[in-house]
Amino acid sequence: MPSIGEVSPWWALLDDWRTQVRGPRLRQTLALFYDDLGFRSRFQECPASLSGHHAELGGLLMHTCEVAAIGRRIAEVCGADIDLVLAGILLHDIGEDRELPVEWLLRDDYRRIADGAHRTRRSHARPEAGPAELVHPVQRKSARCCTI
Repeated sequence: MPSIGEVSPWWALLDDWRTQVRGPRLRQTLALFYDDLGFRSRFQECPASLSGHHAELGGLLMHTCEVAAIGRRIAEVCGADIDLVLAGILLHDIGEDRELPVEWLLRDDYRRIADGAHRTRRSHARPEAGPAELVHPVQRKSARCCTI
């Protein structure tokens, strides 16, 4: 699976935005996840989708930052609460790091099953068989992925 490359610029951007959050409860809620080194490690390795947008290692981090940049700007123009918008965006895919562990992406049979799950979602055909621990999460992830 391809990679976005160096993730530190994305983390620097995300962490800078977090420091600008004024509300202590929102800041603490974000810190529960983004200050956890284990979470950060998993999150920065995750793709945002299987075969659509940001379908690469680190894609979830890139996707989150790009959506946050857009959301912050819209909130500013519309006079919305930027802190609340940012928190919602930074938390919107928070469980993805556990939904599809990166170790599975490195398995030889992963791409065959993921591609089959993606085709199944589009065609409503029966999914291709594969290891049970891999097929179920891949199908669940594929069902929720945006393909832009």
